[in-house]
Amino acid sequence: MIAPLTPQVNTGDVDVSIKQAVYLVPKRSMRMSVVLENHTDSAVQIGEFSVANVRFINPELVSVNPQESADLVAKQGLRIADNTPIQPGATKTLSIEVQDAAWETEKLNGLIRDSDSRMGGLMFLYGADGNRFIVSLSAPVIPQFVNTP
Repeated sequence: MIAPLTPQVNTGDVDVSIKQAVYLVPKRSMRMSVVLENHTDSAVQIGEFSVANVRFINPELVSVNPQESADLVAKQGLRIADNTPIQPGATKTLSIEVQDAAWETEKLNGLIRDSDSRMGGLMFLYGADGNRFIVSLSAPVIPQFVNTP
């Protein structure tokens, strides 16, 4: 008998929940408000958000080059309003913007056609101790057709 691998996603070390997700149609951008709880012994930061095989990168934290020509990487696509590390035991509400033309070119913007659309993806967080944590996220998305600051 082969023992199953230990879980790599949603291990409970870091919990992230989406309070609100809005897709800004004119900007080709998803704006999210998330609550992050750090249950580890090390400070953590968000480094990447992956949705539908497109990797949106936090350029302040992670330097990524595509592995293959088909690897879809938005190197400047992830911005966090307060990018300071979340300390061990802390809970923090963050404003995140995931923006790139890939929302349109990869047809990820199909959620604007339905009033009850949902989004799902993986968030990759990195600890000051070098560990990586993966959290799966899912939330309803509200399309917004006008620009707001």
